[in-house]
Amino acid sequence: MCSPDDTVKLNVGGTIFQSTHFTLTKFNGYFRKMLESGDTVEKNRFGYIFIDRDPTHFRLILNFMRDGDVDLPESENEIREILREAEFYSLDRLLEMCRVKLGKQIPKKLRILESYDQVLQVISYPRKPVIVIYFFPHSFDGTIHIPFNYLEFIRKNEEDFDIYFKRLEYNTPLPNSHLALWQYRFYYLDESFSGESRDFGKKLDSAVESFKQIFKK
Repeated sequence: MCSPDDTVKLNVGGTIFQSTHFTLTKFNGYFRKMLESGDTVEKNRFGYIFIDRDPTHFRLILNFMRDGDVDLPESENEIREILREAEFYSLDRLLEMCRVKLGKQIPKKLRILESYDQVLQVISYPRKPVIVIYFFPHSFDGTIHIPFNYLEFIRKNEEDFDIYFKRLEYNTPLPNSHLALWQYRFYYLDESFSGESRDFGKKLDSAVESFKQIFKK
């Protein structure tokens, strides 16, 4: 019979960890089932229980089991990796924390302007500077060449700007090049400036910083 203070030695994917029986069985999950089922737990000759999982996030898993809470990273990929580990170890509370964090990182639905009348409405009385990103399909089948990570751009700038997308309307065919198909324009008070598509993402990021400097109080 194990005491709550007994040390349990773990080999997680080749990396060694140690914790107490109390910590590992605090939650109704993988370790409680393993250690309190009454079955013999297989150990190697050094007394370690081998767990065939990636050890990258196991320290965070242990800290969660110790405290019932943990600070999650900002990286979406890392949170998804932790979520998979939480599923494996059956840690429902950590699963929920990961899902909530991921939910906060998903941008709101793209704000699409259907007409130039709507463009005029959003720029007439802005609460904050407005960016309208204009786009046009690259081919007759509707394929859209996307020259930058627009979701990341929205995530970084939505607190400082109202960001909208508007499909360009041309009456004549465009050149067979995606370089003319994306444009942006900033609107605020009586000021506006714009840019076009070559190195679109870099130019747009640079323009955002320039705009902030112009209107910095």
